[in-house]
Amino acid sequence: MAAILLVASLQFGIACQKHFYSKDELNNWWTDDEYKTHLEYLSDEQRSDFDRWRKQAWRALACYNVGIAVLGAALATLLAPLSKDGCLIGPTKFASAVLMSVAALITLVHGLISSFQLRGMTQTSPESESGVARKEGSK
Repeated sequence: MAAILLVASLQFGIACQKHFYSKDELNNWWTDDEYKTHLEYLSDEQRSDFDRWRKQAWRALACYNVGIAVLGAALATLLAPLSKDGCLIGPTKFASAVLMSVAALITLVHGLISSFQLRGMTQTSPESESGVARKEGSK
């Protein structure tokens, strides 16, 4: 399960990169005349792409954080002592399992917090992030 989530985070991350670009990149892709002529259209297109980027970036972050937490939980389960373990190995495995469980829980909480912080940070307008300004008099 952890491997699937981590691979999904890579896929979402790669897919979202094509939707994140700046004003300078737009300016390089178009000639000056074309850029000025299509500024409103380009601003709308960039806003739409920014929304797609935001959704896929949040999915990538969520998959990554949950994947790491699941990996930690799996390792904690593997480290849990069995009833037939010797008396010296049992306490060591138990301590390792507890530490790994705590680390998985901390990772999960941190991942959730950072995912929602990213979602809150990306609620701003793409114009302020990318630098593409709308024409005077446009909404």
